[in-house]
Amino acid sequence: MPPVADASTDCFDRSGLPRRFGRYHLLRLLARGGMGQVFLGSTCGVEGAERPVVIKVIRREHAKDPNFLARFLDEARVHAQLHHSGVAQVLEAATYEPTGDPYVVLEFVEGRSLGQIRRRLADVGARLKWEQVVALATLLLEGLTYVHERRDASGEPLGIVHRDLSPHNVMVSYGGEVKVIDFGTARGTNRKCHTVAGVVFAKPGYVAPEVAAGDSGDARVDLYAVGVMMWELLAGRRFLQGDPQEHLSAVAEGERELPAIAAKVGAPAALDEVIARLTCHDREARFSSTRMATTAVARLLSDAPALSNGERGTRARVAQLMYNLYPAQPGKSRREFSSLVTAARTEKVPSGPPPLPSEEDAEAEEEDGLLAGTRYRLRREIGRGASSVVYEAEHVDLGRRVALKVLAAEHTHSAQFAARFRREARALSRLQHPALVRVFDFGQASDGRLFCAMELLRGHSLREELEQEERLDSARVLDIARQSLEALAVAHEHGIIHRDIKPENLFLGEDGRVRLLDFGLAKSPDEVDATETMPEGALTLFGTPEYMAPDQVEGGMVDQRADLYALGCVMYEALTGRLPFVGQSAVDVIDKKLEGCPESVRERAPKLNIPRAVSRLVNQALARHTRRRYADAAAMMAAIDQALDAPRKARRRRRAFGGVVFAGVMSVTFGLVIQQAQPWLETLPTQLPWLRTAPASTADRPAPNTPPTLPDEAPEPPTEASRTPAPNVHSLRDPRTRP
Repeated sequence: MPPVADASTDCFDRSGLPRRFGRYHLLRLLARGGMGQVFLGSTCGVEGAERPVVIKVIRREHAKDPNFLARFLDEARVHAQLHHSGVAQVLEAATYEPTGDPYVVLEFVEGRSLGQIRRRLADVGARLKWEQVVALATLLLEGLTYVHERRDASGEPLGIVHRDLSPHNVMVSYGGEVKVIDFGTARGTNRKCHTVAGVVFAKPGYVAPEVAAGDSGDARVDLYAVGVMMWELLAGRRFLQGDPQEHLSAVAEGERELPAIAAKVGAPAALDEVIARLTCHDREARFSSTRMATTAVARLLSDAPALSNGERGTRARVAQLMYNLYPAQPGKSRREFSSLVTAARTEKVPSGPPPLPSEEDAEAEEEDGLLAGTRYRLRREIGRGASSVVYEAEHVDLGRRVALKVLAAEHTHSAQFAARFRREARALSRLQHPALVRVFDFGQASDGRLFCAMELLRGHSLREELEQEERLDSARVLDIARQSLEALAVAHEHGIIHRDIKPENLFLGEDGRVRLLDFGLAKSPDEVDATETMPEGALTLFGTPEYMAPDQVEGGMVDQRADLYALGCVMYEALTGRLPFVGQSAVDVIDKKLEGCPESVRERAPKLNIPRAVSRLVNQALARHTRRRYADAAAMMAAIDQALDAPRKARRRRRAFGGVVFAGVMSVTFGLVIQQAQPWLETLPTQLPWLRTAPASTADRPAPNTPPTLPDEAPEPPTEASRTPAPNVHSLRDPRTRP
């Protein structure tokens, strides 16, 4: 239950808010959490007697999910049992008859949460005085004492434990009151459903050691959270530093304790003793009851200086703090509420959900098939999603065929769906890449429906291919992933995070290209949607749970690594035919994601012989912690290139090794042949006389190791005698020998 948003905060347009909701007016959307939406509302009745209230309704997409419905109703049951100034009051819990959706009406706290106060202090460069922190903690513990000791009508303890105390679940009013809010994960005897053992829904920085170790804990887990919040307000920084999972592991092992702080802030040494006892690793060493803790903390104020007006009370100290931080805010909030109520009374506001266009209007095209008020003629329906319909259409003047995406009639007056629709068109218009769909036009039909004209693609989605093939080979999966990463790299360079990567949004064109579709949930740093603001660490489901990263599930800001995780889920499913995490419901899937990493694709499908390089790649993309994933799309593309090149490198290595082995074998074989043939070669001249030659005389043989030398002088020219021809050999024979 957050405070009223500033005037600059976005809200539903006038077609959606204000509107009548039973006996109340919904004035402005305050926040959107994992289970519900929270509105600033007002009572209806005598003019001028309207009272501000907070109305919490379950998100429509989860209204039929039994797990979310049970948790929503359990929160109402537990919270409705509490009637104390230290707890925001439940005024009504009922069902809206026209739709059957449950809702809860809560007390409106005119103030700020401790989380907002902490940010305000950082903005102005200020620190709280130790006595102010102790006063806040004292009032908070007084409310918790009532919660922990609450009994039912028969006198039996209700056993209520908040279990998710954090600065965002503690409201501080401008008048000095401190109230506990948000009992969505609280434990109580009247809950109908219970948290699965080992699943931690609390924010990591405030989880007690026993809970981090898998124990559900008792009331002392709330004391631990109070001690941590006290230390953080004194130190001016978070206790949790670095990776949340590593922090939880260290807390569970007793390796992460709060440093002493009293001396640094000029507080009595007893303050360190109190904080140490509140946050002791051994819960048996903590205060045995919340009442004892309240007494010990309040006793610290006996050494605190009085205020400038002489007051020493805890509420007075808190009220003075709020006045110093927000001097003009109370009046501004009241003027804003008054103007919203006036608008709700003077304007003709709709009742219940925003009015939907009639079926006649929604289907009203002219006889020639034009979308009402446009130049697009609808040819045929291509596809239909949760909030829009896609047609093949033709611009009657240009003759160009386009894919015309039209917001469904029932969402025409929904600011949330309209904002997503505009966001997708804006995101795609800013991005230019072959793997992204081009946007040609954007507008609104005369019946109120938004439309977006985009490039018409021929092919099918990856989901359709998986339904036919069940699983794909590694090379095909790597090729699809790489082309998808090229598109993501462009989007991430522009600061846009897709947030909904899944097989349905990967289109396989007939030209062999992969296109990334549906940027309806995309976020960029300069586009912050007020309908999606949430407390830090709250559960969010903006996306498809089966493909969402754990950091996206936990809420807060996500970066490009969330898209890489989702793509890893797609690769896992395409390789094995199964998702990495499977459960009975979205909550079950989320719980498993928060617990750790899935088994590798090689272990999941051992008979498919998936290459080790591919298995390592998918494992890194699906790492539970963001710092262990690929840093960006470029890094993951490089890993895919290595995985694609691994078989070629292996073949080259095998060929090179085979050549070396062949050469070695031939060398050894030739040596053995020569060795075996040596005796035969030595006897060969005796067997073949023609190979024998007359041995040269010893005088004619050159001395061993004597290099040849050149003559010192050139030979003399031949003499006249030497030029005389040799006599005929026949003339020298004995005449008697002549024939």
